[in-house]
Amino acid sequence: MKQIVKERKKRELDPMLKLLDQLEEVEGDKRDKNIKTFVETVSGIKRLGKQADKTLDVMIRAEENWFVGSLVKFFK
Repeated sequence: MKQIVKERKKRELDPMLKLLDQLEEVEGDKRDKNIKTFVETVSGIKRLGKQADKTLDVMIRAEENWFVGSLVKFFK
């Protein structure tokens, strides 16, 4: 499962976060209501993506720790 999560993160989440970074830098008058709404929406989606990224990292580390702990118990 760990490898699947890492691959999906690399192929799906990382490119999405890069794209959101670019979209957040949209050119135009930042005081324009439409541009302001667009940037706020993109920023919100980006925050959600970063939270998902952190959650996946925690899951990967937890699985690694669980596996190492199981091996240590096995060899005792």
